[in-house]
Amino acid sequence: MTRRRPPALCAVAAALLIAVVAVPEAAIAHGAGAGRADLPIPKWLFGWAASIVLIASFVGLAVLWQRPRLEERAERRVASVPRLLDPLCGAVGLGLFVVVLYAGFAGSQETANNITFTFIFYAPFWVALVPASVLIGDVFKAFNPWRAFARGIAWLATKVSRDGLPSPLPYPPRLGRWPAAAVIVAFVWIELVYEGSSDPSKLAVLALAYAAVQLIGMSLYGIESWSRYGDGFSVYFGLFARMSPLRWERGAVFGRPPLSGLTALAVVPGTVALLCAMIGTTSFDGFSQGPAWQSIQPELIKAVNGIGIEQTSSIMIADTLGLVSAVLIVTPVRARRVGHAPRRARRTEHARAGRALRALARADRVRLRARALLLGAVVQHAGARLPGFRPPRQWLGPVRHRRQSDRLQLDLGQRDLVRAGRSARARPPRRPDPGA
Repeated sequence: MTRRRPPALCAVAAALLIAVVAVPEAAIAHGAGAGRADLPIPKWLFGWAASIVLIASFVGLAVLWQRPRLEERAERRVASVPRLLDPLCGAVGLGLFVVVLYAGFAGSQETANNITFTFIFYAPFWVALVPASVLIGDVFKAFNPWRAFARGIAWLATKVSRDGLPSPLPYPPRLGRWPAAAVIVAFVWIELVYEGSSDPSKLAVLALAYAAVQLIGMSLYGIESWSRYGDGFSVYFGLFARMSPLRWERGAVFGRPPLSGLTALAVVPGTVALLCAMIGTTSFDGFSQGPAWQSIQPELIKAVNGIGIEQTSSIMIADTLGLVSAVLIVTPVRARRVGHAPRRARRTEHARAGRALRALARADRVRLRARALLLGAVVQHAGARLPGFRPPRQWLGPVRHRRQSDRLQLDLGQRDLVRAGRSARARPPRRPDPGA
């Protein structure tokens, strides 16, 4: 018996093949050859080689990895760490955040002489944390500045207040990871589209505003709940940390097979949108440096200028359209099915529960009829009194089955009479025979 090839991976491989055949130079837009003209091989050869490697990877996954191999996670504790390490890392992250804000407000407003732009969009934050998360675990969670600040305020409040802090609100299930997806798209928009992204003071204002929003969310829904779903950067770097062979908890480090953490990812609303935002924004980051976008962008700018919008705003609108289009294009066709998978699972569970309840109803009907027959055998005549009998409930039924009227009636209000069969009322006690 031959197994079916996974249709999703095969479809992705086919789409990549078509895209690469159409525009092979776009494959190097976001790779090692981006912005370089001193490659030791021709540019077209580099693009074709990178495209073939990419397609071979997808085809290999589709053909060789057809059954789950990481579902059963075998974690084991590999080391113990001081419990003080977590708050210490949080303090370091909060200190770095304060330094970046100070540099943005009080430092030089030239991008080349200020660390704000470089720290946020390049090595220390956006770029370096991705490989660090894959290799050693969730680094951003340990150094998250607003999480550390919120935990410090909560600790102080518990020490000062006698009654403690009020319980947070439950996180809305329908909200899911939609806030995180919006944060990723907004961050890349600021990096690639916003004209003020090179202004350190504007970046400091945006960073401070984002931290304020995170603190509000944590105060409403709890620190850990909001960090798990609402904080875009915590969710983003947390996804990469699931690929890591290490998982950190306060006081311990656990080892696991690489990539096995992804199997425990809960598919809540907004998860597919977050993944599409990650892929689409990265694709536009590379595509915007390629020749295809360089030929499309001037036409879009000219069309926007034609409706009376200035040049700077026209460039931002054109790039925004490109970014949104990239996110929408990479959205898989099966995303709708993936998004509705939990709903289908719930419908399946409801159907199973319905069948189980019907089976229980049939079993209860048999048991109730057996009890009625037993009581009928004990009671000598209809309407006899049962001394000392006190059923737990006055009414058991109706039991749903083919005949809706069949039920067992225990009526305490009518002299503890037991009637079985149809819903007939208890007969009044017979008058004593005068001749007896």
